[in-house]
Amino acid sequence: MTSYQKIDFSRWEILKDLDYSPWNESVLVHVYKPDSVAFLVNTNGDLFKVEKSTNYELVNPKASHPFEKKITFTPTKLNISNVIALASGFSHAVALDAEGVVYSWGANQLGQLGNKTQEDNYYPSRVDIPEKISKICCGYFCTFALDENLNVWFWGSLSDISPQSFQTILAPVLIMIGRSIVDISCGGRHAAMLTSDGELYMIGENDSGQIGLPNFVNAVYCQPIYNLKNIQEVVCGGTSTACLTLDGDIFCWGWLHNKDTCIPQKIPLSGKAIDICANGSNDMVSTILENNQIYYWGDDVSVREKYPLISNAKTLLDVFGNKKTPPVRLAAETNLTCLFSDDDNLQQKIAKLFNRKEYSDLKIQLKNEELYAHKFILGLQSKFLANFIMNKLKGRKRIDMREFNSESMRSYIKYLYTNEIEDIEVLNIP
Repeated sequence: MTSYQKIDFSRWEILKDLDYSPWNESVLVHVYKPDSVAFLVNTNGDLFKVEKSTNYELVNPKASHPFEKKITFTPTKLNISNVIALASGFSHAVALDAEGVVYSWGANQLGQLGNKTQEDNYYPSRVDIPEKISKICCGYFCTFALDENLNVWFWGSLSDISPQSFQTILAPVLIMIGRSIVDISCGGRHAAMLTSDGELYMIGENDSGQIGLPNFVNAVYCQPIYNLKNIQEVVCGGTSTACLTLDGDIFCWGWLHNKDTCIPQKIPLSGKAIDICANGSNDMVSTILENNQIYYWGDDVSVREKYPLISNAKTLLDVFGNKKTPPVRLAAETNLTCLFSDDDNLQQKIAKLFNRKEYSDLKIQLKNEELYAHKFILGLQSKFLANFIMNKLKGRKRIDMREFNSESMRSYIKYLYTNEIEDIEVLNIP
């Protein structure tokens, strides 16, 4: 799920007429159907639906064609507040609020709304999940959710073309428990789950090789993919998958260069990648390098062009102009008012930011978990980490600290936020 960066509204038909304040100051934008529907979240966390409407206005009663066609794009407020993430499938959408509650709306023929029925519902309604959710993503006809315990929930159906193989689930069920999942992504009919150790699990259709199993065999249950290690991020296209490693390399499999492949292919880039993006619908992928160059490949690249092209877009999301945008979450520095109270002093505010994924800009990889942190706070509180962030991090979003004692390191990071010292044996920390 991509951290939202302000996009160029002029690249989308549905948004270009809204390219003025206050809409262009929206903290989240997700284009659902490029020609007709988008969702915006304003600075107060309120969710709006922008929908194309066509009217006919009487302009000349005496003319042979007295009516003139008028197309408008009007935002309408929906009944959700404090929204921090948005995603959508083929005909449904989901939102996540700051309290970890998921809302869904749209078509429901395969249970993708998770409301225990197969009845459509076009008003956002709460999905009954007993845990706080930190991340959401959608396949064409299903939804995945990652909870704060690093377990994965699922509802709907992974496939509308193989119903005999993939169950239709009408309410959220746990499908991955105890694997410390830190990242999830959905394609059209497949999904990827990444563990805190950088290991990858996949499930779903494999007709193009998109889940990486040999012989194009489907996976009804989550299957480990052993031929890739040290992954820090994974994204899915419609029938493809791409991952970013800790070394800044990108590998892709599935529909790639006008052919199907189950074997991950390394994408040739001119430097180290630091982020990656896909929308789960078509098979275009974008990435940004340490030098801020943006590359893309996939649907819009000529089938004769096997190498990524440099984009003139300013952000990874802008690459998807006039297409569905990737699922997005609130940027770490945005809209912290939903976390803080008016009575909090500075130290209390910093303490509340400890290990809060939705506001972080850095991941710290320990042996048995992943902590969410903030470069500025760590650099302010620790000379060692300040030097590491300034001189060695080089734009990456993850620090690998698996060489240190996990319990000691976690307590140390917590101390930097809270000034509270836990009663543990301190071993091997900077």
